[in-house]
Amino acid sequence: FIQKVYQGTHTYDEAGTYILSFRYPGRKSGILNLNFPNSESISYYLGAAARVTDNDAPNRSPRWLEPPIDRAQVGAPFLDIPNAYDPDGDSLAYELIVPQQELGQSVPNYQYPDGVMPSPDNILNLADYSYLWDAAPLEGYYSLAILVRSYRNGELWEESIRDMLIPVIDEANEAPVIDLIPIDEMPLCVEVGDTVTFSYSFSDTEAGNLTATITSGLLEGFDNPAVATIDVIGNSGTGSFYWEVGAEHVRDQW
Repeated sequence: FIQKVYQGTHTYDEAGTYILSFRYPGRKSGILNLNFPNSESISYYLGAAARVTDNDAPNRSPRWLEPPIDRAQVGAPFLDIPNAYDPDGDSLAYELIVPQQELGQSVPNYQYPDGVMPSPDNILNLADYSYLWDAAPLEGYYSLAILVRSYRNGELWEESIRDMLIPVIDEANEAPVIDLIPIDEMPLCVEVGDTVTFSYSFSDTEAGNLTATITSGLLEGFDNPAVATIDVIGNSGTGSFYWEVGAEHVRDQW
């Protein structure tokens, strides 16, 4: 994978909702579920509707904390958690959409990944904050787009598109094992004054060396953020998480 970062600064003169977009004239060739076999002729488009306010109410757009880099295995469940986070505590909702090639223009000849060789053993489900593909039947590249919307007091506030390319490989590979101690149930319901602490361990016997990361909105943007540690040695590692729930963590949106 190659990562390219485009960064700029612009000052808006008036309040309102503005479209920020990126378009690249071409996608990877041979994507199985997007204008196959001529996917390279279709543009790649990302867009976001950002709201600029003219009052004291803060507004920061939702962020995707997990990078769109992942791969699936033929015949094995594939779980992806984009981990969108809104710094202002606005409520977020996910939706699977058809990828775009221009603003408001869907790509042609698209089917969701489970539409390639459909069967009862090939199902794609979107949950509240993740999606599960169980399971890919055919090796190759697949395209998947997710729209996240942010709501404030029941009003649509902003939206952003994530467009992923998922490589599916056909080779035996066991997923890493992750254990959380002592949490038995997720998610947790907490109140101001509570303390959340747990440890975790992980390993992958088939890997030479592991790289491990932690992403969470609780780790940034607060005066007293949560604290997480990771210690990796070879193909295994351990870590811990500690969070003192304060008034600044209270959210009005659900």
